[in-house]
Amino acid sequence: MLFGFVTALFASSAVASTSPVREIETVPQQIERRIDEEMYYPAERLGRRETGFVHVSFELDARGMPTKINLAKRSHWPALNGAARATIGRIGPIVGAQAGAQFVAVLQYDKTTADGVLKKKAELAREAARVAKKLKAQAG
Repeated sequence: MLFGFVTALFASSAVASTSPVREIETVPQQIERRIDEEMYYPAERLGRRETGFVHVSFELDARGMPTKINLAKRSHWPALNGAARATIGRIGPIVGAQAGAQFVAVLQYDKTTADGVLKKKAELAREAARVAKKLKAQAG
């Protein structure tokens, strides 16, 4: 199973937006949903069972498109790192985002069973918060 978790680097980044199709979603919720829709496992690597976490930091521009996409923490597998970066590049536009809003997404590439999804998501949330705090401190 592939999934990601997103955290805002700054509280002001979590702006609510509305959509005629969906109930109100926060900007991080929109990003998580779009990651779920866009995330993929590199086809050429499927037989190798490569797994790992990729931490991707990025900003949203005035149109809600991801910019300044950086790998904050790489997996051991270059193909997974490239897939994570490409996934973030395809998630926009995000409605209601402030220009310059900064986020960290932790993308997990794993064959996780349904029983472990909630536990893994909680672990990802803690890890994303830790990385966001570190990046915020570095930004100063």
